[in-house]
Amino acid sequence: MRRILILLFFFLSFTLSLPLLFLGIFIEKFNRKMARTIAGYYTRYLAWGLMTLAGVHFVATGMDNLDPKDHYLFVSNHRGLLDTPTLALYANKPLSFVSKKEMAKVPILKQWMDMLGCLFLDRKDNRSAVKTILKGIDNLKSGDNLAIYPQGTRSRQDEFLPFKQGSFKLALKSGVKVVPVAIKGTDVVLEDNGFNVKPAKVYVHFFQPIDLDAWDEASRKHCATIIGDQIKAKYQVFGDCTL
Repeated sequence: MRRILILLFFFLSFTLSLPLLFLGIFIEKFNRKMARTIAGYYTRYLAWGLMTLAGVHFVATGMDNLDPKDHYLFVSNHRGLLDTPTLALYANKPLSFVSKKEMAKVPILKQWMDMLGCLFLDRKDNRSAVKTILKGIDNLKSGDNLAIYPQGTRSRQDEFLPFKQGSFKLALKSGVKVVPVAIKGTDVVLEDNGFNVKPAKVYVHFFQPIDLDAWDEASRKHCATIIGDQIKAKYQVFGDCTL
């Protein structure tokens, strides 16, 4: 029943959003920041509706570590498809994502993601991937908030995949601070149930922003491992996700 309600919610939300989408596309020609703000609010509305209908109970901490006037690169572990709406809800900023290229095939959603400044990464095409990262660096320099999953793919069951150093080029080349984020429980809601929806607790914690420019060269070269271990340690002390 929950899955049916969620599908209906998305169908109605996408259909009814078309006038706002067209308005946002028009505004974007003159004021990109305002268009991103519109897309950010719409994204948070979708995330709120999805997680409410899924019966998620959040245990969220660390939001006070984020400066409302600053912008960041958010790096998170990746457990499930619902990690993205979790970040969209609690980062409390218009938040762009580095997404896999397949997401660009979803009509209406793709146009909203474009307005938000999301990037579509083709991991099988190195030249295209480099262009995407360079675009992300430019967006960060211009004031965007960007989120990426440095593990590259979703971790399964009890595994915790290592963080890839390449993802941190976005911060190292732009000078933007990194906010590590630990998330647990999104896979319990969805993936662990054969993509049927099961209410559960979802834990999310935002760490203090990290200025990698203040680190020594050796630490910067291994920042993916250092930050990945920090997130893993927090993940392991989160409580049980069952309700």
